[in-house]
Amino acid sequence: MYTFIVKNIGRFCFMVSVCCLLGLGVASSALAGGLVDNEDGTVTDTNTGLMWSKTAHPFGGVPVPWSTAESQAPSFSAGGKTGWRVATKSELQQLFQNMSGAENPFTNLTDMGGNVHWTSTDISGHKAEEYHSCYVIDMTKGRVISIGRDKAYAYIWPVRRAN
Repeated sequence: MYTFIVKNIGRFCFMVSVCCLLGLGVASSALAGGLVDNEDGTVTDTNTGLMWSKTAHPFGGVPVPWSTAESQAPSFSAGGKTGWRVATKSELQQLFQNMSGAENPFTNLTDMGGNVHWTSTDISGHKAEEYHSCYVIDMTKGRVISIGRDKAYAYIWPVRRAN
């Protein structure tokens, strides 16, 4: 009987250890803001259901005018996925929040500026073509900037629905 109890206590301790390790894995995933590296050039944000390019500057690493961003985003392909587009202001703001204070899987993000990204959100709810202005997001500081589409350059960070 004594041997039976000792063996079962050993098994119980082993199971508790495994459960604790699994629990730590879940906690670290939560610390990363729900960002999952898909290991195929894409990152899924489980909080929003959006999929992002793993690199913050996938089109040669140079800022482009709005007309180029508008035409290049839909032609982007990563992870065998299509259907990419320029992100909205709220999508980039949410991504910035999910990245804040956590290690994230994205590449080409620096603290030295150069992280201003186009959004497809026009100013004041008017059609962007009428006013030629939209918002860009500084992904280093989370700052929202209104800018003229016809005279500015910014990066494209393609996004799509994850499913």
